[in-house]
Amino acid sequence: MKKLFTCSFLISFLVSGLASISAEQAKEDFSSLPPAEAAKKIIESNDLDKDGKLSKKEVNKSFRLRRFKTVDTNKDGLLDEAELETSYSNAAKYTQQASNQSSGK
Repeated sequence: MKKLFTCSFLISFLVSGLASISAEQAKEDFSSLPPAEAAKKIIESNDLDKDGKLSKKEVNKSFRLRRFKTVDTNKDGLLDEAELETSYSNAAKYTQQASNQSSGK
C-alpha cells in the first residue's frame, strides 16, 4: 500500500507539479491520458518560448529542485516530449506494479 501511495504521488507530482501553471491550467488533469499524450499536453500548456521543450524557467521550483535532473536524461538542461513520456510511463508502470502487489495479483 505504501508503494502504491508513493507511485500515485509521483505521477501526480510529475503531471500537476511539473510547470509553473496558471489556475486555469491547474484544473487540467493529465493523469488519465496515455503517457505520449500527457507529455505533449504538458509541453503545450507550459512551453512559454514555444521551442517544444521545457526549460528550468518553465517549470516550478519544487519540480526543478526535486525531479528535473532525473527526467532530463540527455542532460541538455531541457525536458522534451520523449523524456516526459518516458518518465510518465515509468511512473505509471511502477504504480500498476505496486497496485498489483498490494492487491495480491
